[in-house]
Amino acid sequence: MNSEWATTAIQHVKRTVLAHRNFLRVHADLHQAMFAAQPGEVIVLVGPSRVGKLVVLRKALDLALGKQFAGDQRSLYVLVNAENSSVGGLFSTKSFMARGCRAIGHPLYGAAKADDEWNVAYDRLIARTPESLLRDGFEHGLRIFRTKFIIFDETQHVGYAFGGRAAAARILDSWKCLAWDAQSVLVLVGSYELLDLISLAPHLLGRQQPIELSRYRSDSLQDIQAFDWILAKYSEFLRLPAGQTLRDYNRLLFAGSIGCVGHLNKWLRNALARLLSRELEVVSEALLKATAMPRGQQQPLEAAAACGEVKLQLATAPSSDGVRAEPIIAPSPRARRTKPFQKRSVRTPRGGRL
Repeated sequence: MNSEWATTAIQHVKRTVLAHRNFLRVHADLHQAMFAAQPGEVIVLVGPSRVGKLVVLRKALDLALGKQFAGDQRSLYVLVNAENSSVGGLFSTKSFMARGCRAIGHPLYGAAKADDEWNVAYDRLIARTPESLLRDGFEHGLRIFRTKFIIFDETQHVGYAFGGRAAAARILDSWKCLAWDAQSVLVLVGSYELLDLISLAPHLLGRQQPIELSRYRSDSLQDIQAFDWILAKYSEFLRLPAGQTLRDYNRLLFAGSIGCVGHLNKWLRNALARLLSRELEVVSEALLKATAMPRGQQQPLEAAAACGEVKLQLATAPSSDGVRAEPIIAPSPRARRTKPFQKRSVRTPRGGRL
């Protein structure tokens, strides 16, 4: 069996970034938002899991920053992943600021020394350093390098902070203050859950307009056609039964990937890996079905995406007169006050005494 084509196909599927319709739209929206944003303002990018948010953001940065990438990239943007890596899966603001210091290349808190191969001394240093010093070090680095964009990825993880949603709102507000002090633009990237957390931070409301990288939906003819174009492009890397392309399996691939290019990409790589291990010749329908996402995983992901899309509509929909409607809170009735010892007594009915 000649397996070279499948090995090459895996590499192509890994590296190729398809300029599909939703990608191009959000790429343009992000580029213009970065151009229009002032220091201290916030850009929010949301979308379902594995839809390609970070990829499109990096491409928009390439365009927004242009030839400046020839210099030190730390002077242009810094990217920090908001991991919930603390005890019990909680989000730790101290650990996050330590990652910020590493991302900015802080001279003391940025990396372990050459002789500290296992980071033992470095971890001890971070453990005994107050969080306030780590935050100050991160902010000072942003100022030194005149960082234009501060990018926090997987930002919905702040919901796992100790103290719950109220704590998450305080954290988001403090990040906005950090961007203002550093005179940088803050870019928050995350799932639709991020919208709920932002709604709890009053200082973020009115300072941002969410940009959505959406999935393709099966109830839209235009989305189906755009997804069909994606399948045609991926078919160029694969060997399929004679006269067939991935477009012949549009319904199967659309449903199994939930309309997300990232899920489709992973599915095709899994199929190619199975093809190599089983010494098969072509990517058949049976192979695609055998390597599809289990239904138990697909249903929760699809439900989360649908719920997030509704949240985004509610978060961005204006009222009928163009002004967002605010809930009307009726005043609580005031209890009637009486003078002392003037309250009417209530007699107990005859036969009701104990």
